[in-house]
Amino acid sequence: QRQMCIETGYTDRKTGTSQINEKLSAERAQNVARILISDYNINRDRVIVEWVGDKEPPFDKPEWNRAVILYVEQ
Repeated sequence: QRQMCIETGYTDRKTGTSQINEKLSAERAQNVARILISDYNINRDRVIVEWVGDKEPPFDKPEWNRAVILYVEQ
């Protein structure tokens, strides 16, 4: 069975508007996907890109939410 790489882009609520943060989180996630595909030869079909902007911050510290979190499912 093939492993899937699911990545989610985030932003913090203290910086920018929701619209800007939505765009930033999408760009972050898409950039990580591009690197996985082009630099690490991960098949494009195995990479799922998601983003949530500032709607669901995973961390208490705002600065930590400027991130992409990668999950690998088997």
